[in-house]
Order: sequence, then C-alpha cells, then structure tokens
Amino acid sequence: MHGCSSSIRTYIAPSSNMSNLYNLSSHQAYYTALSRSASATGTLIVQGFDARKITGGCSGALRQEFRELELLDSITTLMHEEKLPAKVYGVTRNELIRAFRQWKGQHFIPRTIHDAIRWSKQNPFEESTILDLALVSGQSNSNSIQSTHQFVRVNTSTMSHKRKLSVSSCAPPDDTCNSVKRMCSTSSRESVSNNNYMVHELIPKGFIWQDNSCAYDSVFTVLLQLWRTNAQYWYRVSHHIGNKYLTALFTGFHNTTMTRSISLESVRDTVRHMLHAHSPSHMRFGLYTSIDSLFSAMLVSCCPVSRSYYICTNGHQQIAYDLYTLHQSVYVNTHKTTSEWLSSQSVANATAHSRSCSTCEEQLSLRHVYIEPPPLIALEWNGLDIHIDSSVSINASDGIRKEYQLKGVIYFGNSHFVSVVALEDGQLWFYDGMKHGGAMQYIGSLHVNTPNLSTQDGKVAVAAIYTLSSCI
Repeated sequence: MHGCSSSIRTYIAPSSNMSNLYNLSSHQAYYTALSRSASATGTLIVQGFDARKITGGCSGALRQEFRELELLDSITTLMHEEKLPAKVYGVTRNELIRAFRQWKGQHFIPRTIHDAIRWSKQNPFEESTILDLALVSGQSNSNSIQSTHQFVRVNTSTMSHKRKLSVSSCAPPDDTCNSVKRMCSTSSRESVSNNNYMVHELIPKGFIWQDNSCAYDSVFTVLLQLWRTNAQYWYRVSHHIGNKYLTALFTGFHNTTMTRSISLESVRDTVRHMLHAHSPSHMRFGLYTSIDSLFSAMLVSCCPVSRSYYICTNGHQQIAYDLYTLHQSVYVNTHKTTSEWLSSQSVANATAHSRSCSTCEEQLSLRHVYIEPPPLIALEWNGLDIHIDSSVSINASDGIRKEYQLKGVIYFGNSHFVSVVALEDGQLWFYDGMKHGGAMQYIGSLHVNTPNLSTQDGKVAVAAIYTLSSCI
C-alpha cells in the first residue's frame, strides 16, 4: 500500500483527500492515512486526533527497530561494495548484526543515522536476544543441527596410502598430529555449534561442466555443500588434515565469496592443474579421471587416520601398518551395506590371517581401528551392489562409538559422473554439471520416503561421503 498510495491520490481532486484519525491507534496508522496524497494541499482531517501519538517519541522497541535497520543498511552497502569480510555472517538478522558489531566495534554508529535514534553510553544499543529455535520448539538435543533451509550470503608432498609405522621421513611434527587429533575429537561438537559464516541458497548450485570435468564436479559439489554449511570449520579441517589440494579447494570456495571475479569453475580448474602436476598419468587436465584417483590424492592426511594390527587369541599384538587416508575402496562384493562395511572394521571384529604369533605361535587375526574419528570418510566401491545407509558408525581406539551422516553419493554411467547431495536437514538434491547450468534438482528427503540412492538418472552409485556427526 505504501508504494502505490501516493500515486493514486495524484489523480483525484485534492479536496477529496479526507482522513479520519480519531480512532487510529498508532503513528504508523497516521502515516498510512496521511500519505495517501502527494502533498498536504487539500488534505482534510475529520474530527480531532491525539497529537501525542505522533509527537510523544517512539517506543523502545521501535527505536531498536530503526537502529537495527540502519546497521543492516550499512552491512548491505559494504556487501555491495565487496568490502564486507567473510567473518561477518549470520543465519538470522540478530546474529548478523552481532557479528557486524563485533567486527566494527560496539561504539560504531553509521554516519547517516538520525540524532533521534543515535545511541551512546547513556542510551546504549541493546542487542536482541538470539534464541535457539530448536530449544523453543522442544526438538533440541545436544546434537541439534541447524537447517540449511535458510537463505544465504552469498604440506603434503607424498600421496602414499600405506606406511609402515617405522617410516618417519615423511611424518609431520607431533604438534601437527595433535592438532589433527584435537580437530577430530571436537569435530562433532564444532560442526553443530560453530556454524561460522554459513552460505545459503534457495536452490543449491554446483559446478558447470567443462573439459571432461564431471568426476571433479561430482565430488567437489559435495564438498562445496559441506563448506557452505560451515565454512570456517571445514576450512580449518582442511588445514589440519594437511592436504594441499583439499586446502586449495576450500580456500578457493572462500575467495568466491570475497570477489565476483572468481568463479567456482576457476577454482575447480586451479585444483585440476595442481592434480595434473601431481599425477599426469591419472589426472591429466582435459581428460577423464576416476573417483578412486581423486579420493586418493585429495583425502590423504599428514597424520595416520587408522591402524591395522595383528592379534592372537592370547592377546599378543603387533602393528601391521598405518593408513593415512580418509578414503576406503573395495573391489569385491563382501558387504551388503555401507554400515556393515564400516562395522566390520571395528575393534570387536577381526579377519583371520595366515601368519602365526611370534610369541605363542597361535594364529593371528588382522584388526583395523580408527586412531581418532576423522571428520570425513569417503567410501568407493566401483559400482558394486551395496546399499547406501543414511548413517554409519565406527568404533575409535578409545572404544567410543561415533556416528557419521551421509552427505553425498557419486554415480557413474555412460562415461559421465553425477551426484546427489544431502543437506543438513536431510533434503536430497540431484546434481549434473551438464544440465541446468549446475543448478540442482530436489529429489526427496533422507527422513521421509527416501528415494532409491543406488541409482540415479540411469547411473549406478560408485561412492559415498559421510561426515562425523555425534557420539552415540
């Protein structure tokens, strides 16, 4: 009404602009009635009115509203000028304003603010309370994850998978490994409670295909959605893992939010050139690659992730080797589900081995255990018939069970890779970089009437990505 009322009264005789303010309850109602003409000429006020409603000063709530709008105007201006740092973020208006004031300082006041709403030490700016909506609705628990339905603002030189424990030439300093352990042990809590500068979209979008990029696109789009959910957390994870390709990818994601001149496709191509230099025979730029080759390069950690060791019935143990990768592959159909796959590697399970114990000569079994729960696990099975569970769990070396949530599935068929991305609230989106300019299509939910994830668009599932969520 406010946008069109003035133009309406322009074409009506001025003497007909009559307003009855007597029964109006607020200054907003006064404004609506009186602003129905382009000027005061000919405006006729019928009966008397209460002048205090427009001269008595605004309420504290209204003053706070105007103050917040001034700050939001400053934020919008800086965002338009590309001067707003990425650390100024917020899922809600209150969170955004709080982050902005933490950056600018509590005493920052926009230059254009009116004296009537200017704040000071005597009349301070009162920040609104930020409520946890999950707690208000009674659905909260210690692992509540915010929905991504909100809208958005938009030195590892060797790639060896398996190393003997005695090999130390490539081992990182102890403090680096400890940092990785701290990151892994707190990743569940941080990924939920520290949603730093989230990026949101009405319709999620991935990379636009170019130069046989589909394998990279399908994996990078899943990682992109992880980053959009909690950019700062995953940026730190990439640094603690110590993989230069993963770090370059997340750094590139961050740069796309800072300047419009950097596209997702340019970030992808930069990482592709790095991977080409690392393995030109398997990841030559412009040619096809495999998911196994991509995972093998990008998901290697600077510190051991899991450990395999021999154990006999008398409890004698001998370390076999450490694994430095967050990626696992199988080439024979030994597991029916992804959950069974990871459960088979828990401390309680062991695989019989032909070797005998050097102490008591009893037969040895080979056991696998995660040293620390990694923030991410990628499974690759090359098109075998394996059911994809929405959640899986592992046992860490301390015996505590950790749960992981499905975040993406990669598919292959007709010489082309595509993927399905699972958002934080369980929404499932199909992605094909050769269609719709990289925009995804909604296909269902992980929680209600979940679609068949074994096949999509005539292609079969070949890999899945899970992230650590919580302790069971």
